[in-house]
Amino acid sequence: MNAARPTSRSGTRHDAYTAWNFQPTFMRQNGEFIPESADILYSITITLPDLETRDQLSRRDRADWDRYFAALLSYEVNHALIVEEGAKRIKTAMRATSTCEDRQATAQAGMDEVTAASAHYDRLTRHGASEGITF
Repeated sequence: MNAARPTSRSGTRHDAYTAWNFQPTFMRQNGEFIPESADILYSITITLPDLETRDQLSRRDRADWDRYFAALLSYEVNHALIVEEGAKRIKTAMRATSTCEDRQATAQAGMDEVTAASAHYDRLTRHGASEGITF
């Protein structure tokens, strides 16, 4: 598993990884930004390990794997929740702007906040170790 770990955007390798992409959208009317049209489309991809030989493990090893995998899944879902909540905040903030420039700056600031919040969660949990991600 160590050799097959996914690589994050920063180039570090982890047992699992959550990636996301944001795409701010809006409409214009007569060349003017329509604030209430602002939205943020996003996608989230969670990459998890797959143990093809799980059924060949001893009962104890299988229980250890299942505990580890459940903790890993929960941890990565928490990253996804950070992204989802961030997207809601970005949308609200973009709709409070009045110009395209402000909308773009607001969207970028929101996306940066999501990245920072995700990194903070990693540091806070030592990449999930404090939440049971040890094998």
